[in-house]
Amino acid sequence: QALALAEHFSEDAWRLSGASWLVVRQPGAEVAALRLALRQAEAACRLIPRHGGLLRTLGVAQYRMGDYPEAVASLKSADRLNAPAHGGFSAPQDMAFLALAQHRLGQIEQARVALSRLRESMKRPKWLKNDEAQASLREAEVLERDLIFPADPFAH
Repeated sequence: QALALAEHFSEDAWRLSGASWLVVRQPGAEVAALRLALRQAEAACRLIPRHGGLLRTLGVAQYRMGDYPEAVASLKSADRLNAPAHGGFSAPQDMAFLALAQHRLGQIEQARVALSRLRESMKRPKWLKNDEAQASLREAEVLERDLIFPADPFAH
């Protein structure tokens, strides 16, 4: 019976991505929840390839799991697809997590560029009262202080 039901069941990319986003949008989730969220985001991207919102969720999930090179690739792709819908400006979540992943990879100049783009995007009225954009900005602001005053000044 289960196999018969499974044949008629289709995965919903939006539901998978939404469930993943609920876990990855904030720091501090448990590893098991993050693993599931990553699998959900990957499945959503397989179902609908080259969708900026789905790629953002995947990139953030990859970042949360410590897959920084993959996160950078996913978030760059998300930005390329999402920016035209925002008047050519990057979505704050794309830039915040791109900067965070690049920083983790030691790509300091690229992280600074992403933070600069994040600040420019946040000046747009549509993001000023957007809770998720503001949360992404707050998470990236910690990184900004580290780029200006590194914890280990001899690390770079």
